[in-house]
Amino acid sequence: MRHLQVTLWSCLLLSATGCTDDATADTDGGSSSSSTSGTTAAVDESSSTGPVCPELALDLGDAPCVQFNQNEITDFIDDCGFALTCTPREGPNDGRMPDGLSVRPDCAFQGSINEDRIGAWAQIVDVERDGESIAVPFCAVQEESLIGGYSVEFSPAPVIAKSFDPSAAVSLEDESPTLRIRPSAACPFADCGFSLAFDVLNAGFSPSSVTGLGELEDDGGNAVLVQPLTAAEDMLDPEFTTEPWVFAIEYNYCMQAGDACSMINPNTDAMDAFSAFAVIMLPQE
Repeated sequence: MRHLQVTLWSCLLLSATGCTDDATADTDGGSSSSSTSGTTAAVDESSSTGPVCPELALDLGDAPCVQFNQNEITDFIDDCGFALTCTPREGPNDGRMPDGLSVRPDCAFQGSINEDRIGAWAQIVDVERDGESIAVPFCAVQEESLIGGYSVEFSPAPVIAKSFDPSAAVSLEDESPTLRIRPSAACPFADCGFSLAFDVLNAGFSPSSVTGLGELEDDGGNAVLVQPLTAAEDMLDPEFTTEPWVFAIEYNYCMQAGDACSMINPNTDAMDAFSAFAVIMLPQE
C-alpha cells in the first residue's frame, strides 16, 4: 500500500509574496401442437433452461460510479432473472466507503455517512451474476460537514472517473481537479496563514509525484485556500494497469491569522476544515 503523509505550513501577507514551508425473455416450459395436411406434430418446448443473460458488462454513461442516494446497481446492470451479489474489495488500491456506510451483499448501500469531511469516497466492488463477475466503482458524496462552519467547492466534482492508457504514463495535470476551502471565521487577507496535512491513499502514482501545497487567494478581503490535486506524469506499476483502482486523497486544514497555524498539529481535531477527494481510474480496453 502506498501511503504518504505530508505536513506543510505556509503564510501569505498582502505586502509580500508569501512563504512556502469508477434478456432474453423467459420461455415457459410445456408443449404445443400444430396441424398440417391432416398430420399432427408435437413440438416439445420443455428444453428451456430459464433466463439467458447477455455478457455481464457495465456502462455508467456520464456517471463516475454507483452513487449513494442517487443510483442503484440495477440502473446500470440488468439482473435478467439472476440475483446480483456484491463483494467490496479491501485491497490497498480499492479505496473505501466513508465511516458509517457500506455496500451489502445484495448490492444496496447500508447505513449513512458519519464523517466530518466534505467531499467524496469511492470503493471498487465485485458484482457477480450467474457466475460472471465485474469490477464496479461505488461512491458516496457529502456536501456539508457534520461539524459545519466551512465549505469546500470542488471543480469539476468531488468524485470523477478518468480513463487511461495502461501502456502510457498517467497524469492528472490535464484535468486539474481543484478544491476551494472557505473557513468559517473570516481571516484578514493581509495577515492570514494556513497549514495542512494530506494523506495520499491507494495511489498508483509515486507519492513523490503528488502536489499537496495550495495557495491563498483574496476573496473580498478574506482568504480562500485554493488546493489543486495534481500528479505529474508517472508510469504505473503493473498491478494498476488491468483493473480499476481509486486515487484518494484526504486533507486537514488550519486557516488562522498570522502564524497561529504553525503551532497546531494538523492531525488533530483542532483543525478548521476537512476534505476528501476521489479519482476513479479506469484502464482503457
